[in-house]
Parts: sequence; C-alpha cells; structure tokens
Amino acid sequence: MKHTVRSHRMLALLLTLVMVISMLPVSVFAAEHTIVGNPEQVQLGADAAAQRVNNFNMGWKFYLGDNANASKQGFDDSAWDNVNLPHDFSIIQHFTASGEAESGFLPGGTGWYRKSFVIGEEAAGKTFLLNFDGVYSDAYVYVNGKFVGEHHYGYTNFAFDITEHLTCDGATQNVVAVKAVNNVPSSRWYSGSGIYRDVTLYALDPVHVDLNGVTVTTPGIADGDGTAAVKVNLVNDGNTAAEVTVKTTIGGVAAETTVSVPARSTAVAELEVAVANPELWSLENPNLYTALTEVLVNGDVVDSCEDTFGYRWTEWKSSGFYLNGEAVKLNGVCMHHDQGGLGSAAYYDAMYRQMSIMKDMGANAIRITHNPGDEDLIAICNELGLLVIEETFDGLVDPKNTNYNDFSKHFESDASSGLYGYVDGMTCAEYATRSVVKRDKNAPSIIAWSFGNEIQEGTYWNNVDRYDEICANYIEWVNEEDGTRVVTSGDNNRGGDNRLVDVINTITNAGGIAGFNYANSASQLSSLADRFGGSNGVIIASETASHTNSRGQYRNQNNNGNSDGKYHLTSYDTSAVGWGITAHDSIYNTYQHDKVAGEFVWTGFDYIGEPTPWNGTGTGDSGRGAIPNSSYFGIVETSGFPKDSFYLYRAQWNKAATTVHLVTAWDADNQYISGGKTPVWVYTNAAKVELYLNDALIGTTVRTPVTSPAGHTYYTYAATSNNSSVCTAATNYNADALYSIFNVAYTAGTLTAKAYDEAGNEIALNENCGQYTVTTPGAASQIVATANLTEFPADNQSLVYVEVDVTDANGNLKTTATNNITFSVEGPAEIAGVDNGDQATVRKYQNPYVLTDRQNANIDAYAGKALVILRATDEAGEITLNISGTGLEGETITINALGSGDSADEGLVSYEMVRDYSVMAGNAPELETDITGYLADGTAIDGTITWRAVSEELYGTAGDHTITGTASFPGYEDVRVSARLHVIPNVVALRNVSAATMEGIAPVLPDAVSGILADGELSGTFMVDWDEVDAAEFDTIGEIVTVNGTAAVFGEQKLNVTCTVRVAEAVNTESVNVAPMAETVRQDVPAGYESDNLMSINNGVKKPGDNTNERWTNWNYRTTRDNATLTLTWATAQMVSGVNLYYYFDNCCAYPESIEFSYSLDNQNYQVIGHTAEQVETYSLGEQWSYTFDEPINPVGLKVKLTQQDGTSGNHCVGLTELEVMTYAASLETQTGAALSAIKVDGTTIEGFDPAVFDYEIAAGEITVEAAENVGITVLPMYKGYIRILTVSEDGASSNVYTLAVSGEVCNHENTEILPAVEATCTRDGKSEGKRCTDCGDILIPQETIPALGHTEVTIPGTPATLNAPGLSDGVKCSVCGTILVQQEPIPVLNYNDGIIPLSDLIATAGDWQKGYEDSEGPADLAVDDNFNTIWHTDWYGTSNVNHWFQFEVLDNYDVTGLRYLPRQQGNTNGTITKYEIHVSNDGTNWTKIASGNWANSRDWKVAEFEPQNVKYVRLYSKEAVSDVSYVVASAAEIRLVGDLAEHVHEYVDWTVTTEPTCTDAGVETGTCSCGRTQTREIPALGHAPAEAVRENEKAATCFAAGSYESVVYCERCGTEISRETVAIPALNHANTIVRDAMEPTCTEEGYTGDTWCLDCGRRLSVGEVIPATGHTWENGTCIHCGAQDGNVGTGTFVDVPADAWFAPYVEWAVENEITKGIDDTHFGPDMNVTRAQVVTFLWAAEGKPEPASNDNPFVDVAESDWFYKAVLWASQNGITSGLDATHFGPTETCVREQVVTFLWAAEGKPAASVEVPFTDVASDAWYYAPVAWALENGITSGMGDGTFGVGAVCTRAQVVTFLFSANEA
Repeated sequence: MKHTVRSHRMLALLLTLVMVISMLPVSVFAAEHTIVGNPEQVQLGADAAAQRVNNFNMGWKFYLGDNANASKQGFDDSAWDNVNLPHDFSIIQHFTASGEAESGFLPGGTGWYRKSFVIGEEAAGKTFLLNFDGVYSDAYVYVNGKFVGEHHYGYTNFAFDITEHLTCDGATQNVVAVKAVNNVPSSRWYSGSGIYRDVTLYALDPVHVDLNGVTVTTPGIADGDGTAAVKVNLVNDGNTAAEVTVKTTIGGVAAETTVSVPARSTAVAELEVAVANPELWSLENPNLYTALTEVLVNGDVVDSCEDTFGYRWTEWKSSGFYLNGEAVKLNGVCMHHDQGGLGSAAYYDAMYRQMSIMKDMGANAIRITHNPGDEDLIAICNELGLLVIEETFDGLVDPKNTNYNDFSKHFESDASSGLYGYVDGMTCAEYATRSVVKRDKNAPSIIAWSFGNEIQEGTYWNNVDRYDEICANYIEWVNEEDGTRVVTSGDNNRGGDNRLVDVINTITNAGGIAGFNYANSASQLSSLADRFGGSNGVIIASETASHTNSRGQYRNQNNNGNSDGKYHLTSYDTSAVGWGITAHDSIYNTYQHDKVAGEFVWTGFDYIGEPTPWNGTGTGDSGRGAIPNSSYFGIVETSGFPKDSFYLYRAQWNKAATTVHLVTAWDADNQYISGGKTPVWVYTNAAKVELYLNDALIGTTVRTPVTSPAGHTYYTYAATSNNSSVCTAATNYNADALYSIFNVAYTAGTLTAKAYDEAGNEIALNENCGQYTVTTPGAASQIVATANLTEFPADNQSLVYVEVDVTDANGNLKTTATNNITFSVEGPAEIAGVDNGDQATVRKYQNPYVLTDRQNANIDAYAGKALVILRATDEAGEITLNISGTGLEGETITINALGSGDSADEGLVSYEMVRDYSVMAGNAPELETDITGYLADGTAIDGTITWRAVSEELYGTAGDHTITGTASFPGYEDVRVSARLHVIPNVVALRNVSAATMEGIAPVLPDAVSGILADGELSGTFMVDWDEVDAAEFDTIGEIVTVNGTAAVFGEQKLNVTCTVRVAEAVNTESVNVAPMAETVRQDVPAGYESDNLMSINNGVKKPGDNTNERWTNWNYRTTRDNATLTLTWATAQMVSGVNLYYYFDNCCAYPESIEFSYSLDNQNYQVIGHTAEQVETYSLGEQWSYTFDEPINPVGLKVKLTQQDGTSGNHCVGLTELEVMTYAASLETQTGAALSAIKVDGTTIEGFDPAVFDYEIAAGEITVEAAENVGITVLPMYKGYIRILTVSEDGASSNVYTLAVSGEVCNHENTEILPAVEATCTRDGKSEGKRCTDCGDILIPQETIPALGHTEVTIPGTPATLNAPGLSDGVKCSVCGTILVQQEPIPVLNYNDGIIPLSDLIATAGDWQKGYEDSEGPADLAVDDNFNTIWHTDWYGTSNVNHWFQFEVLDNYDVTGLRYLPRQQGNTNGTITKYEIHVSNDGTNWTKIASGNWANSRDWKVAEFEPQNVKYVRLYSKEAVSDVSYVVASAAEIRLVGDLAEHVHEYVDWTVTTEPTCTDAGVETGTCSCGRTQTREIPALGHAPAEAVRENEKAATCFAAGSYESVVYCERCGTEISRETVAIPALNHANTIVRDAMEPTCTEEGYTGDTWCLDCGRRLSVGEVIPATGHTWENGTCIHCGAQDGNVGTGTFVDVPADAWFAPYVEWAVENEITKGIDDTHFGPDMNVTRAQVVTFLWAAEGKPEPASNDNPFVDVAESDWFYKAVLWASQNGITSGLDATHFGPTETCVREQVVTFLWAAEGKPAASVEVPFTDVASDAWYYAPVAWALENGITSGMGDGTFGVGAVCTRAQVVTFLFSANEA
C-alpha cells in the first residue's frame, strides 16, 4: 500500500493520493459565530423525584450506534431521536440476510439512551435507586458522567444506588446515560435490543423499606385462617440509629411492631395481620389484596409502600395440581416476550391484550419462556386469573446454538459491584435469580419457578455433568427468597442421560415438580410420571405440541410443507415439527392421566425468530430474502389474529363459553379438494351442532363428555351425515374425536353451523364463538376496520389496536386478499407499528419500508387481514385514522385521547429556551438572553436570561460544559436555568481508519472517528456519515475497498474521512462435533439385517479396536444392496462445514467405493452437497477421513451414503466406529499492526527507516508512504516545519505517529489567511484583525485586545401590586446589550384578606338567596368561606332587586373604611354586580348611603372605599347586575369588609335574656352600650337529664342464632334519646330434644334407632341408624319368634312367589337353569328393581356363564372382585353393552324396560324384526325401536296393556326372568 505526498521548496504541501484526505488550511474553522441549538421546553416543578416511585419512561434521547463521549453529562444529544420507553432498537432496523433465522434476521448492535432531569432541593438527603426492569442484553449505566455499574442479563430487573452522583438543587439538569449492547448472536429467538422494559426512580427517606423488601405469605389460608405473615426488610442509610415503627394494613386491618435499625445498616420487621374471611384468589375470581406498609420514625411516616398479593394455596398431588383445594388441569401455553409489530417493547396494553386473548381461549396458565417476564406481565396475570410458571434461564454455562454472546459468557462471572443488592462473590446467575424472585414473590399467579429449559440443547455438552450442582445452587437461591413455591424445569432428554436425570432428581428431591418437553404420547407421559413424579407423584408436560400453521391456508393439509409456494403452512391441524405433535393429539394426551398436571403448548402466540421448518442457527437465508422470519408455532399470530387451532383449544379449554368454528374459507380460490369434496372441520364444545349448506341440513355432530377421576373433562364428538350425496362424515376416535370432519361437496353460498345445548335448545352465537358461518366471498372491494378502544388516556404509553379486514361488498372476508393497506393518522397519536401475521415477509412491524414516519404506514394484507397499532402522545384530543387500500373502499376510525382531568397549577409552569451552544475552542460564545415563559392557562410571557460569566478557560477547553444563569419573568420569581456549551477542538483532519469484512458481507463501519489537531494530537470524537455501500462491492477476497465519509465538525462545516476495508477470508475458528446432539440417528438397512451397534457412531469412542458394540457395519445386508445410508436429524438447524468419518477395517470392511452427502432444511427434501476428502490418520483396524463441504450448510437433516466396493459380491462391506458432524462458525481475524513499511522521498526510502522508529528529518520532495498491512493512514499538512503521519491498525488497538522534520529554506509565508476581528461587547473583550501563515502556522500580525465597553444603565419602571395582579419594583438594565443589572423584585399580589375586619367579628346575611343548593350556591355564608367556587346567589327567578343586598353585622368596635367584592369565578357571569350602593346602620333599621359607583363586568376583585364608619351594620346593594336571562339576579364569590379597630371602647350593661336555653341549644342575652350599640352573648345549654333505661326491639334467641334487645336511655326533660346499646341473648343451641320414629327390628323387617328432633326449632338434628332384621330362628320349619313357615326347606320354592303368581313358572325356570338363586334362601324379591349388573348377570348365566375372551376391562367402576365382573366383561366383549361411556358401566344404576329388551336383543345378535311397533311411547327414530319390535314379534312382551310399552319404567326381577324365559322360548 502506497501513499504519496510532495513537499516543494517553498514548503507548501500537496496531497496527491486517494488514501489521504483533502485538507483545509490549518485552523480553518476558527469560528466567527456561535452555533445555537433549537429551543427546548422545560417544565417547572417537574421534579423527577416527586414521588416515592417515579415513572422514568418519558423524555429520553436515543442514538443507534456507539459514541465514546455519550456518557458525559454535557454531551450534545440535541440531534438524537426523542423516544419514550419501552423501546426496542432492533425492530426499527431492516431485516438482513446477514442475520440468523432463529433471531428473526433482525440485527442487534449498540444503542445509547440519555435522559435529563431535575431534582428539587427538598429531595436532598434522600436515597435514590434507579431501577431497570430489563435492558437487552448488556447495560452500562452512567450518571452525570460517572460510571455507576453494568448488568449482563437482558431479561431480569436490576438497580443502582445513584445517590452520590445526583445534584438536588431544583435547577441542575442531571443526566442518566445508558449504553445498551446486543452483540449478536446472543439468543435462540428474537430478543430485541435496548431499554425495552420500564425504568423507575425511587426517592426514599434514609430510613425506608428496601427495594422489593416486603414479603407477604398466608400460611394458614388452607385452614381458613386469613392471617397474613408480613416480613419487611428495612434500610437505614442515615448516620444515626433509628427506632422504627412498622405498620401494615390489609383490608382495613392493621398491625404494627417496633424495631431498631442501626446506622448505615439493615433490620427485619415481622408482623401478622389477621384478616377475617378473606376472599380467595382463583382463576374465576382473582381477588387481590394490598398490603400498605408504613415506616414511622418519631411518630412521623417517613416511608410507605404497597404490595399486591392474594389469598390462595396450591397443592401438587398424584391426581394433579390443586388450587384452593380444587383440582385444576393446567391448560397452559408457553409465551416468548416479543409483541410482533412492537418488537420486544413491553407495553402494558400489548401484554394485556395477549393475556386476554389467551384467557378467552381458556388458557389458565402461562409458562414465561425461556426467561423471566416483565413486571407488568405478572401483574396482568394476577388481575386476570392466570397461573404462571416463571422461567429463569434457557441455558447455563454453555452457549446454545453457537450463540457465543448469550448469557453463558456471564453466568458464573462476578456480578457488577455497582449493582444494588450485590454482595461479594455473587455471580451474575445468582443476582439474576434473586432479583426476579424478590420482585415477584408476592404474586398469587406464580405457582412455580423454572430453573431452565432444555439446558443441554444446542450446547456441546461440555459441562452437563455440572448441571445438577448448578441446579442445587439455584434451588437454594430461590428458597432463600421464597420458600412457598416449587421449582421445576423443562427437560427434553426425558430420562435419556443420567447427568440430566441428576438434574431432575435434584429438583424432585427438593420437593419440586419435574417438567418434560415433547413426551408425545399419553403412555410416555404416564411412564415419566411414574418414574419422576417424586414425592408428589405428578409431572408437568412443560412444553407440548409445536404444531406449525399459518392463518387462512386451506389449499392442502401438508405436514410442515410449503402450502402456497410462499413459505406458508396449512391451517388444518395436520402440521407439526418432527419432534412435536398436532394440537388435538396434545390435548388428548394430557387429559388421559391426572398425574400429568397439565400441558404448556408451544406457543400461545407466534413470535419473531425460529421460523421452523425454515429455521437456521447461522447467518444467511439460503437466498430467500430474510424470510421467513417469525415462527409458525403460535395458536395466535404475532398480530393477535387467531389461527383456526385457537378455536380447538377454546372448545376444549373454555367450557364456560360456547365455541363453534368452521375450518374453511368456503372459497373456490382457497380450498383443498379430495374425492370431489372439501374438508370442513368443526371445532365446538356444544352438545350438538348441525351443519347447513345454503339452509339445508347436511351434517350433525354430537358431544360425549369424558371425565377423569379427578374431575377433568374433555369432549369427544361423533359426526353423522344428513345428506350423503352432499356431505360425508368422518368417523374419528381418540384424539381425532375432539373435533368433527365433514367432507362437503363445494358449491358457492353459505355454510352455517347451529349449536344446541343438552336440552336441545338452540344457542345464540356471536363472533366470539368462532367462524360459525362463512359465505363464499366475491371480489375484494372494501375495508372493514375495528378498533379495540374508542378512547384512551393521553399518557405516551396507551395503545389502540385497529384490525382491518379486506372484504367483498357484503362484508365477507376475502382470505386470498393481499391488497396494500395505507394508514394515515391525524391528531395526538402516532403509529407504533403494523402487522399482518405473515411469517414470510419483511414488509411489516416497524421496518422503514412500511413505517415511513410515525403518522404514515402501509402494509400488504395477508389472508385478508392487517393490523395497525396506535400509541398515545401526551396531548388530548380527537384522533382520525384514515385507512385506504389498493382497489378498495377505505374507512376512517375516530378515537379520543383523554387528558388526565387534573387542573393545571397556577402561574408560571414552563419555559422555552436554547439549551445547546457550540463554539470552536478559544471563541467566546454569544448567548441568547431571550426566554419565553408559559403560564398555566397557556399564555406566553417574555423573559430575560442573565448568564453567569463564561471564563476564557472554559471556552478555551475542548469538551462539553454546563453554563448557568437566571431567568426573570415580570411578576414571577426568578428561575435558575442552565445550558450546555460544546467547545469544539480546532481539528485540521479526521483520523482515517481501516476495517475488515468477510466475503460478500457489507462491513460494519465505525460510528465516529477522532479529530486531529494541527500538532497531531487527537481531540474530540465526530460522528461520520459514510457513503452507502453494497455487499456486492466486497466479493473478492484480498481486495481493499475504500469507503468515503464526512463528519460535521462545526455546524455545516465538514471534513472528509476514509475507511479502507480489507475483504478477508472467513476463518472457521469454532468447529465442534454436533453429532452427539442429533435428535435421531437412523440407517436404511431393514430391521433383521442390522449389524453391530448403530448408536455407537456418535458416542465419542473413535478407535475401539475390534469391538462389535463400538462400531456399525452393513455386514448382514452387504449381499442384498451395495450401499447404506445413515441419517442424522436435529431439532434445530446446525451450521456445519463437513464430516469426519472413522472407518473400521478388517478382511471384509474396507474404504467405500464412493461416498455422498446430502442435507435437508425441512427433514423432508434432501439435496446433494459436494465435498473434498482428506485422509487424516491411519491406525490399527481403521482410518480417519475428513470431508469438507464445498460450502457451509445449515441443515436439520444430514444423510451419509456409503457405497461398498465390489457391489453385492459379499467381498466387502463398510463400517464406521465414529461419525462426527463438524460445525462452521465463520470468524473474522482482524490485523493488529499499525506500522508503516516504508516512507520514501522522491521514490527513495528515508535513510535508516525502521517501522519502529517514529522521528525523521527529511528534505523537501515527493513523499510516498507504504504499509504491509491494511492500516488507516492520515497525513497532516505541515505545521511549524513538521509533517505528521498518523496510523491505526484494523482492530483499533495499535496506533503510531511518524513525525517528519522538513529541512530547507525558511517559510516565506506565501499563503496566509486573515484572522477576523471580533467586536468588543459590554462584557467581553474584542480583538483586532490579524494574519496567519497557512503553510507554517506562524502568526504574522497579532490580534490586539479591545477592552469590553461596559454597560449603559437605564431604569426599568416598576408597577404597584393590586388584588388582582402582582407588582414589580424598579430595575436596571443595559440599554445596549439588554443585560439585566438590577433585577425587578416581584411585589406579591395583595391578599384579599389583608386589612380586613376578621370574619370572626362579622355575621353575614342576605336579603335574598337561592334555596336548595346550600352547599354550592345560595346562602350568604358562601361569600365568606374562602372558597372561590361557591357563591352567594339571589333567587334565580327574581323580578326585582329590592332585596338584592348583602349585609355584615360588625360584632366588635371597628371603623369600616371599604368593601371588597369578588364576582363569581365559574360558569357564566350572571349576578356580577356592575352598579352598587353601600349603606350603613347602627340599629339595623335606620340606614344611610355612604358610597355608590360602577364596577366592570369582569371576574377581578372590585373595591369600594369610603370615609371611616363606626357602625354595626354595612350593606352592599346590587343596583344593576349581569344577567343573560330575563330575571334579575345578584351573586358574589367572596365579600370582605375593610377596617381597623376603633379607639372608642364599648361597654355593655343591662343584660336581658332574650332566648331561654334548652337541653341542647344555648340561650341568648343582650346588653347595651352608652353609645346605643347592642351586643349579645350566649347562655350555655342545660344538657340532658337521663331517665332509667328501657328495653326496645327485643329479638328472641333461636337454636341457631343469638337474640338481642336494645337498652335505651331517654332524657326525662326533653325526651331525646341519649344512648342505645345492643345486649345479646345467647342462642338456645337445641337444648330441648326428642327421639322419634324408633322401631325395634323383627325377623324380616329392619329396625330403626330413631331420629333426634329439636323441640324448640322443630328441626331434625340427626338421622338414626338402621337396625338389621334379626332373621328367623327355625325349629321344625317354624320360626320360634314370629311363627313363619319355612317354605323353601327342601322344596326349592320362595315364600314371596305364590304358586298362582303370574311369574311363578318363570322364576321356577330361572332357578332350574341356575340363572338365579334368589336374594336369599327363602326370597326371590320379585318386585325389587333390577340393576344393570343384575341384568347382564342373568343374561350371562342364561348363556351358561362363559369365560370372557380377555381380562381387558375398560370400565373404572367394575372391579375384578365384583360378583358381576365376568358377566360385564362378557357382555362388553360380545357387543351387548358399551357402558354408559367409554370408561363407566354403571353397575348399580337401575334398568328400564327398553334397556332390558335391548340387552336381550343384543345378546341374540341384534336380529331385524318385520313388525311395526304400535306402542305410542316408542318413536320410530328411538334408539330402542328395533329391540322393542323384535321383542314384540317374538312374544317376549306385549307392552303395558294400555297401548304403551312402558318406556322409562324400571324393570323388576320378576319381569326380567319373564323376559328371559320368553326370549329363550322364542
């Protein structure tokens, strides 16, 4: 590399090479002006620490990129983006093929956030904690330029104590700066980047409750005890110990305790709060309680906090999970954290929408995967009644999927000592765990903490043997923070590896619950529960299904296959990944065993990243254009639009709501045809559903509930066709029976489902039930839009979701519509993002292509739908959303943003001023003195800033500085203000840099470069605007490409810079073997021909020698086929570069004739990949060969086809001892050198040049610079006889400066520049004009200093204060520059209560006032209440002003000098007095007018002044007043009298009682002064005289309740009730009882002990017991007790079967044929009802009691020990009965007549009958019609004799043997 510079004899330097920037003269940017930033508005009183907990989300600045100076307090961030949190900076970037599919092809990077804020003086001394709920993934936090700490897990909360770094003076702008770094790859899914969760600032008294310091448990709630155990962690940051009272209040019940907290230390307070009968938190009624904890020191509350919790208890049993004692099947979903169009930004409304959709679906549990959730998400689950498993980690100490920047790199590293809560030795993993558990420990929704998910998956198993130890540590951390919940995990090894079994055992041995992912059958789940159920005997199906679907795709039912050629999958539930199963299979499996507590479906919502089956873990998109980029797993799309499977889950999970959903588009453009029909799947939970096509019934499906022993029910359905020519119904079993399938001949029209309940009543359906009707759509013609809200708060956070449907003219959704939809918003809202649910597009979310700005966006509809998300601003008002579409009729949505309703503060509330100034170093800034203030009513007022002097040292020092001043506004207190002064160094060049990139990848260029001063020193950092580059420019390895850029150095003045980019060959630095991680290893050798041990080829044993168990061969199949193929598959795609094969050789096994590799991206389609073979090693019995693929591949399946030598001759076979699949991890190695290899003058290398020597002396000439490596080279202009060459290495770690002293003639200063003169100002010196040489930098004409001029003073006239406006004192300013020299001091507004006669010395009355509104409008006292919002008002309908007077009675001796009147301040101005008179009197009868006048019609105070009047009464008369109606009125908000105490002292004598006192009212007496003035005084009230107490309202006691009476005391003087006390009468408690209905037993009849009854209340208190019959005692055939004859002794007859009974012969036949022996030796029981067990036993006996075919027993209510066991099995196996349902026979249920004949008919083989049934109670479509006809035809029954068969009549034993006899004879 060469760089050339020519130096002429005159020493003028000419730069000639491309690599050297074109330089301007030295110090060309000597500024003539100050660059002034844009004005910014600052809120007064906006104290960032006004509350204990302060939302810190608003008002941040953001920059995407890195800047070394961004942490500094005075950094100029004025050009950065304004953002509010939460914020994700990945989602705003372009999708890129250089990213990974698993992270959604979205980049990470570095982003800076800055926030300025003021803290008031009153907050000084507080403790400040800055709390982050989540920053992804590495956060570096600075406060006022000081580094306070870092955090390295992107999903957990963390905090810093920033107290010592803050300034609390009410004026200083404190600055928090956060550097968020997401160095990809860092995640197996889309993570987002930045501060994506809430930030809060805690302002705490030195003695306070610690962060998350309150723990509330309810240990006794299972026993009904509502006592809450409260533990409070206290902190004392003060320097003295404190005695602290802690008080906690729950539900109005309080408890308190006192503890001592040492200085600079902590303490714990524990107390119990007993809440009576608390309401439980449950899924249906999630009742929440708040624990208010107050901290008191010396009786004052110094801190308080609220913690939400719920009363509930959980149990894990062998029969499942229990909440509050009730069995709950966990119908759960797994959820990643992104919000589709919002990225990872955790908006409350977005999470609430997601959880509400899941709740409606019937989900009752959420597994937050695979990381802890947002704090608001937990609160939402608490509120909605959703159970939560909160997962902590995805991986542990090993990176997953080669994501080397994931949390594994920090897992065991020491957490930052700056983190709040850190203790010595705490690892990042421990800090993360404890932080989450502390935060969420009180949440009633959380039922388990999950250690991790598939912790070994995607790793190289390097540390798996340590995982159980790590798990044990985790359990210890969790239990120390919360001992009330179990620990679980998600394991997908399912007992396959002992090291992972150790992890499971560690969990279950600690009382935890094992969780298993993808146990894909009911039997496997059952087996795992038996093996790993632990002491609880239960497991969780922690991750299930992984079905893969798109919305609106009905063209086929392919499994995981491209449905439409656009990377979409079918919407039918026929598609799932290789390791998963369909939705219906997953539901069915989970419900088969109660010991499986439930399932968590993967996933509730689609999420960004992991687009399986097109997922990949390495960079690149296989040419698809960065698609697909979001998952297919979700039940609901990222958009929130449900897929069809949503309604399958809803049907089975949400049994409280009706679901009826048809899986079809009913559109010829979007359907699957098989056999001439299209499948219509019906998802429902109704008892019956009928399917209609164009109003004709074509199919019916009927529900059968199946209930487990624990009471968990799922529904199966049997479908039938009602018109087989149009519709056929599929017969489904087991999991497939959860829904129905009708295959329908398509015809355009409407397909409708009608639902019915158990009683046959039709159920009214709505859109929430699903798509229960669908009509063939016409052409797309219009937009139908729906907003989820019509109003929302103007809070910068709230969201509105607007869903768009593209429909035909009749409103039918067109599922094939892809029209482009455009959104434009007007008013106070912005577009937060757009979505359509399409997994295979980059034109969505916040991509710059679709979100052109925050008011305009567009997106293509997908499957006929689109979504726009609106976000509130902080302004209220109407919002209009205009929606249009290509070829569509548009729509407009109106939404209102609501203000808070809070009234603004009075006075000055904010100001606007310039807060950023920039100057070149050495130039004094010109600061603006104008400032604009804003009053509460929006009025703008002008003000002036007086700046403190800016020193020459300050503006001569490059950097960012803070300058301060005072802002003055006439009539208001001064305001301290500040601004940032950015002093720019006098750089002459920017340092050129170098970089490297891999082939075909655009380079990452530095965001900023260093500036260089003329003497070669680096100074300042400047952001670079690089030319756009294309990846295609970097396609030749070894080539160096120059990228040009510019950077603004000062204002619009820019310098050039270059970056030389070397295209480097990627190095495979991390090649590891992933064969052991293969999910399956298969061979195509048929079973029976397999040889040796296939599973040995990836077990790590490479050279086992001659060991058949450690090798694989095709020996047994070698003569049948000459090749064998081995196939490996993985759950996640692997980036691989080649394969290592370890061959086994013997006299038959030999190296293959050929070898072929092929790979698959979807585990279905394979393609061949070329390779290069290399022999690595030869050893005994084998060789190692390495096969490098022609290019890296990213497969989920790999085939190795080995073809043996000599065909099928049998001479040879192939054998392997090990197969290694080696990963490819492309790495870029940057060069580290910064040395030059040569400096030449006129082509000759400088004598003695050495790259390590940096100083040389040269002669004038052409200079050539060379470097062996790609070095950034900058050649500076000559400065003072020296040329400097700066170099920097590719990696930026090395740099050099080569200095060339140029010899020759002295500079003749041929090239010069003028140094401009600077005018002197009042305060700043000026400079005369000067001259400088631009060749050598010498000053030729020095600039002389011109002294400052000084100020010219003039007076600023003041203004007096009034009642309505403040005044100002005189001030002084400079008439030249406007600087305020003497501030005008504000004179406060005169207080209307100053100088008045105290209201306590006055009585106000009025001649007229409005009645009925005494609290706000009417009486005179409302004008003397100091409340401007209440008024004295005369009658609204007045016709005269004669009595419109307001009077004061003066109670003391005052000289009255004036009156003040304030008109009404609210509403209209009716009654405002505009013409008045003042009258006075001493006796209230004789009046004298002393003043009159007019007042303006305004709301200001009015004044009437007059000569002093020593009087007792003063009246204000309204002579004229404002009225906008025809009535005459007067009103006043406030009225005051002005006056002073008079010198005359009144003496009152001759007191006379004028009002007698009573018990309750005081009396009055009046005295008279010599001057005639009177005075009254009070005579105290007498008080009550109590009489004796009497009884009232007596209520008698009962057995169940106490009685009571009221003891009442009255006053014997006035009769007033004085007291009333309730006295209790104890309950009777069934004191008097009697026994009734007692009866002794006889020989044949049972006796009874009798029932106990209460004689007082008449209730039966207890039920007696039956006493068994004593039985006969026979002597010679006669009972000695009752004389009964034993008719059966030796005779075979029954005493209850008379010989002439109609059934006698049939009983005799039954006995003879051993069908029955009676109920005992003497009784047959002919009239006893027969049970189902007895009937099948009769039938079985009649058939000779055959043995059952097998012992398979489907019935849970039939045990092997039961007497009817064999009979029931025989009947079931012979089709005689199928039970009540699949698992219940109902042996004790009675049998009705139709059931008995059906049993008989079935036993006979269900023969057909030819007769018609005449019975009126047997319908032709009744299920028993055929059995009854058969019985009638064969003379088995003739009915009841009344024309009926007797349907529903219970059969007796006599009737059954009669039926049997008749059937036998027939």
